[in-house]
Amino acid sequence: MLDFFNLVIIYRFGEAIGDTLGITAIIEAWKTNKKFIIFANNEAFFLNNPKVYKVISTSHLNASVSRLIRIILTLLQSKNILRYEFNSNQTKKLRITIQEYLTKNNCSLFEAH
Repeated sequence: MLDFFNLVIIYRFGEAIGDTLGITAIIEAWKTNKKFIIFANNEAFFLNNPKVYKVISTSHLNASVSRLIRIILTLLQSKNILRYEFNSNQTKKLRITIQEYLTKNNCSLFEAH
């Protein structure tokens, strides 16, 4: 369904501003015409970004709702639903780390921003 609408979901539940900045770098470096739905704590980073279709702020969700959404997204992970992590040793789960994406696309963090 996400492929049909040309959408990618990237989610990050946490308060680290640096991680949110990392998501913006990935969006800018992504060489595709896909639109992004972002679940993140700091929605202001994504305002007026033409590549972002929708931002769902996780900062205003109560803990139970936040946990439920995170569990559902984790269970549905695919090439179009990705968990953002700055760095990870969890190789069996679908996720995107900024180092992996930028290395794969021969792009530096500076160039992505």
